[in-house]
Amino acid sequence: MASASGEENIVYPKAFTWLVEKLGADRALSLSDAFGGLKLRIPRSEKSKVFAEISEVIGVEGCRILMESSRGEDIYIPNLQTVRVRERNKAIRLRFDELTGAVPSGDAPVSGRAAVDRLAREFYLSGRQIEVIVNS
Repeated sequence: MASASGEENIVYPKAFTWLVEKLGADRALSLSDAFGGLKLRIPRSEKSKVFAEISEVIGVEGCRILMESSRGEDIYIPNLQTVRVRERNKAIRLRFDELTGAVPSGDAPVSGRAAVDRLAREFYLSGRQIEVIVNS
């Protein structure tokens, strides 16, 4: 979705927004990194194996917060790969524009080819992948 300024707004899955509200952004991201794409049954007790697994990722306090609101329930932990790729691609397009002088950055502009080569190294992608992203 584009905003009035032409920039894309990042839309996170509702399940992730709920996790951020309960746990904060850092813990929610950690949970998504570790368990993204899975349903987790929130433990009823701190003695369970699942409590230990979740606590390793978000800490004992974070797991207790989940238990307070969802004890014994299955919750879906979203995988944020698609969102992260969109954010990365947006950053690549902006950086390309900065490098080529389309957006003032204070640095001397470089050619499109040089910008693609530099971005490929910065983002650990192939030059072709950068070209596809910049031209999309």
